[in-house]
Amino acid sequence: MSENPYQPPKARVDDEAASVDGLPYATKGRRFANMLLDTIFYDVCPIVLGLVLGVLGLGQAVTQMNGLEQLLLGWSLFTAYYLVQEGLWGVTLGKLITGTRVIGEGGPAPAFRQILGRTLARLVPFEPFSFLGSRPTGWHDRWSGTKVVLVRGSR
Repeated sequence: MSENPYQPPKARVDDEAASVDGLPYATKGRRFANMLLDTIFYDVCPIVLGLVLGVLGLGQAVTQMNGLEQLLLGWSLFTAYYLVQEGLWGVTLGKLITGTRVIGEGGPAPAFRQILGRTLARLVPFEPFSFLGSRPTGWHDRWSGTKVVLVRGSR
């Protein structure tokens, strides 16, 4: 008897490598969407801070900062954006929209030190390019011992 050409292939899929606690790893496409969305939301933070400082009459404090002070303020806002959201809830606004979340390599919620390491690793120049390999993980995942998994949406 001949084989059915419409039968699905009989390839072995290693589920252990593709998931943690039954949750599949987020794809590169979702990770890219996370980055874009979080960049948009993060870019709104200085605007909101400027409005609040302006209402409080402290708007000139930021405009009188030198370049280094502005850079440090930007890094502080960036760090706070990720630390607060991922540290408290395991998601950023971008991850919430795309249905992904951060977990530790073993599956539980990551420790604060892992979130801190993950956040600081994002400050490394060219870190976004670490996703160009075949793995859907970046340096900030590997160095901190965390993973981003899909918690809702198509699996």
